[in-house]
Amino acid sequence: MSDQPDDAPPAAEALIAQVLQFFMADPDRLVRFFDVTGLTPDTIRTAANALGFAASVLDYMLGDEALLQRFAAETGTQPEALQSARAGLEGRGQAPKARASATPLRGLSNLARRFKGG
Repeated sequence: MSDQPDDAPPAAEALIAQVLQFFMADPDRLVRFFDVTGLTPDTIRTAANALGFAASVLDYMLGDEALLQRFAAETGTQPEALQSARAGLEGRGQAPKARASATPLRGLSNLARRFKGG
């Protein structure tokens, strides 16, 4: 990703790229990501440049403990790195504050609402 989504710091941008590569490495993960977010192969490029994209991808990963653990195991990335990147986006005023307790993914995500039919 050459453009930095959300004006994210380079470390967060690299982490988001790693997460997206993780999704692309497994068709089932990628399809689920698209289904939950409402994105498509045609809309993801536009979405990646939108304010809130980096935070939304991190929220998606942090909201699914099993997926987060698979990501950590397959990439050697500590889950805390995603949490720190997410907190860093909040600190830069680029993302709404996360809720105190994580809840399972239900219904349409912020990405789906913003880019559905997009």
